[in-house]
Amino acid sequence: MKNEIVNNQGSRKMGAIVAIALVVMIALPIALFAIPAGQTFRYTGSPVTFTGTCCQSWNESVSVTEPATVVPVTVDFNMDYQATGEGWVGLFLNGGTCSIFHGANRLPEFNLGSGGSGPFGDVHYQWIITPADGLKAGKNTIGVCGGGSEGNSATIVLGFNTLVVRGGN
Repeated sequence: MKNEIVNNQGSRKMGAIVAIALVVMIALPIALFAIPAGQTFRYTGSPVTFTGTCCQSWNESVSVTEPATVVPVTVDFNMDYQATGEGWVGLFLNGGTCSIFHGANRLPEFNLGSGGSGPFGDVHYQWIITPADGLKAGKNTIGVCGGGSEGNSATIVLGFNTLVVRGGN
């Protein structure tokens, strides 16, 4: 009888250890993939309209702090949009000029409504920014820019959107 009590207590301790280990294994990956607040931008307000040729700031930016040895970062931009003509989407780094050459940049025409009424299209861009692109040790600011392509003016209406940078510290 005494051995059964000892075995039950040992089983309970082992069960508690296993449960704690499982919680740590589940929580650790979530913490590892958490993105600091300054590295995310989410817009859920009323649609915003930009008219003109590429490239102009769309007033959305995030910051990332790079270590002494600068490493590449990944930038994701998702948006709901309307566009009266084909456009381009790019990035500016640390207040520099808009660059549409970090990766995918084409914004297809999607003109089923005007001024934010009617349906919106959706698009996702992902870019890799490297030290050769101008990343520096310390704080870096990355913003979104765009406009009509090939010198053509377009009206682009941005709806809900998210800008995220992953990497750095």
